[in-house]
Amino acid sequence: MELSEQACNGTLDAEDYIQLDALLSSSHRNQLTFLEYVHLSAELETLAMGEDRPPYRVHERSRKRGVARAIAVGLSLCGAAVLTVAGIALLSTGRSGAGRQVAGTGDGSVPWLARVQRFSGNAVWKVDGHDKGSHVLGRQSLVISEGYLELSFRNGTRLSAEGPAELVVHDDLRVSLAKGTVRATLAEGVSGFQVETDTMEVVDRGTQFYVERDRDGLTTSYVSDGVCDIRNRGENAPPAPFRTVVAGESVLVDQDRRLVPLSAEQSRRFAERLVSSFLSYELPIKRISPSVCLIAPPEGTLDHLFCSVNRPVYLIPERQNVLLQEDLLLPGRNGAEGVRLAAGTFVDSFLVHNAFGPDLPAGASSKLLRQTQTTGEIVFGHEVLAVLSEPGQLVQTDQEFAVKGARFPAPNRRVLESQDRLSLSPTDPHRVDFVFQATEGDVDHVRVLVRSGANGTR
Repeated sequence: MELSEQACNGTLDAEDYIQLDALLSSSHRNQLTFLEYVHLSAELETLAMGEDRPPYRVHERSRKRGVARAIAVGLSLCGAAVLTVAGIALLSTGRSGAGRQVAGTGDGSVPWLARVQRFSGNAVWKVDGHDKGSHVLGRQSLVISEGYLELSFRNGTRLSAEGPAELVVHDDLRVSLAKGTVRATLAEGVSGFQVETDTMEVVDRGTQFYVERDRDGLTTSYVSDGVCDIRNRGENAPPAPFRTVVAGESVLVDQDRRLVPLSAEQSRRFAERLVSSFLSYELPIKRISPSVCLIAPPEGTLDHLFCSVNRPVYLIPERQNVLLQEDLLLPGRNGAEGVRLAAGTFVDSFLVHNAFGPDLPAGASSKLLRQTQTTGEIVFGHEVLAVLSEPGQLVQTDQEFAVKGARFPAPNRRVLESQDRLSLSPTDPHRVDFVFQATEGDVDHVRVLVRSGANGTR
């Protein structure tokens, strides 16, 4: 309501406008509420001024016109001069990309290529030198000093960047990266999106990939889904054809400007770092211990073979913003108190996976069983509703909360041993603490259910 009031009063700045845009984009109910608020404000203004305006009523049809139409109708009723604030405007008749323009840019309308879709609370950025610009035009620069920001292109492609980063958007299918890390996710049916640095050129065939140009000038790319064509480039680079890089593979351009594939272990470490960093901004997670790796749901079975020597504990987001259609009742073990969540609750699910694979040091006896203890904490952005560690609780909730295609080992392999523990903090309802004592071949699973903030509050 505060944002709606600012919109009607003409005090909405660029950051608040983007926040309002995101809220209205996420829910038809939010659009209806906004229009009703604007309608009420207009009627009160009419009464105060003694004017005889025709009443405006919100119909179901208005809910389907999209956020841009909602803002346009609302602001026309309020008479707010928001368009002059940082050149932001979305007063088009729909949300499809082609042909949309930015109004309020001075002399006429100028076509834009991408707009700021979302950003982290600590994000600081400039578009073509302007603080927190909301739209990027052709051949304009985007400089992110800190935080995370996501651009949405007219063709549906999403480009996420983590600061510090500097890039230039040339057109709908080409971006130059001077420094920092970006992730490109192409919309269905789009291919040929290109990210280039001074040493590398990545052309996507319709997938998702990451590109990092670090402070030392080294460029590395990781393909997380599908296929990309990658080659080295630059003034002193030897001529080379494109190399096909598939999901799970990474390549870098070395100091001699040669394209070099990373080993499987190197690629995995590089990917884990990048994916974890981006997900930490996009999910309701405030803090994780260094021993925890936040990753996207992997393919394959989540058994003892899915592990890393560096960080044996994985935090895997499962289904988010799940509405419980009926009460969730999970009995405890050996008479212990069970879990009860009421119908109507929105839930985000996360799986904590701890494993210790079978690889032994060179020359070690095959009878040697290695052990490792891992401790740490995970702090979520919202209240933890339940911690499910009993095999029966996990199996009972796999269908409800696990991502599509997820595979798990037998229930008796997922059990926590007596020395293992993951529990809700007694002092912080957002935090869980854990201690895992893993022996070679062990796998431990705990499902953490968190109150969702996506239903109009995240």
